[in-house]
Amino acid sequence: MQKNITCFFSFIVLWQIINYLDIYYVHYPVHYSHYIMYGTREIVDYVSKNKYKYNQIVIDPDFGIESKNITNIPHIYFLVYEKTDPTVIQKAMKDQVSPFGFDKYVFRSVYWPEDRKLKNTLLIASFWQLSPEEIPEEKIVKVVSLYNKMPMFYLVETDK
Repeated sequence: MQKNITCFFSFIVLWQIINYLDIYYVHYPVHYSHYIMYGTREIVDYVSKNKYKYNQIVIDPDFGIESKNITNIPHIYFLVYEKTDPTVIQKAMKDQVSPFGFDKYVFRSVYWPEDRKLKNTLLIASFWQLSPEEIPEEKIVKVVSLYNKMPMFYLVETDK
């Protein structure tokens, strides 16, 4: 009898472990990739290769699926992935400039009706701020999608 109970509970534990791994590695990335800031690396890679083309790069930290309910810390990704010298961010933090930024980067909300007037600027924001219906198609240089192929971030350039 004791052996049957041990086998039963071992089966339950094994089943729960398999279920957990399935949810964590298969379902979670597809359904909740916006919570793990999926796409940020792709944005940094693109910007790093093309930042010489722009006078400034404005990155909006707010995004989300249902609403703008997630605030990202995009400056950290740029610092880490570009291997930026720590003195750059230390100087920016010391200067306490608002909106926050360093090098060509500015981290603040994007508002298309106003920001479209900026010259030679790359705007990076979610579809909440940069709606593809409002922006001319030729201005959209890249669309970064989530793991489930839903477009989340739009990289839009302004007039030169």
